[in-house]
Amino acid sequence: MIDRFVVGRSDFVAVRASQVIGEARQNSDPTFLRRLSTNELSRSQELLVTGLSQLWTKYTDSSIILDAHAIIDGDSQAFEVPRSVFVKLAPKVIIHIFDAPERIFQRRLNDRGRNRPIRSIQELRAQQGRSLELAEEHAKAVDCPFRQVSAGDDAGFCRAITQFSLNQ
Repeated sequence: MIDRFVVGRSDFVAVRASQVIGEARQNSDPTFLRRLSTNELSRSQELLVTGLSQLWTKYTDSSIILDAHAIIDGDSQAFEVPRSVFVKLAPKVIIHIFDAPERIFQRRLNDRGRNRPIRSIQELRAQQGRSLELAEEHAKAVDCPFRQVSAGDDAGFCRAITQFSLNQ
């Protein structure tokens, strides 16, 4: 959805948190974060902050849309990205993208390209709920607008971004 939004636009750049962290760690495997210890996940968040600040200097004429998660679903446990990281990132808006746990479960079953932890629909429902809570809390902590958009709702995502952009 984010990638589709930025196609043909020079005013927005899409960046994945895992990609920024992977480049800093010199690791091109997009799923490596799931295997890290809690300490290493915390260290990775600092690498994200540093990497994103470097991107801000590179893309001075564009807004950066950071595709990131409030919860990283690790192999052994879920890691909640600390509020302090969001404060350092200083987002101008937080958009929480959600989907039905049943759809997430099915997508994970069908995704042969990535090795993900097996979670029940109930566990995914709980993670989605917690992710929403964290996103709202982080938005309050950095005093920025919060929007929630359903996965696949490109028009809703576009409205959320452009509403924010037009109000700045």
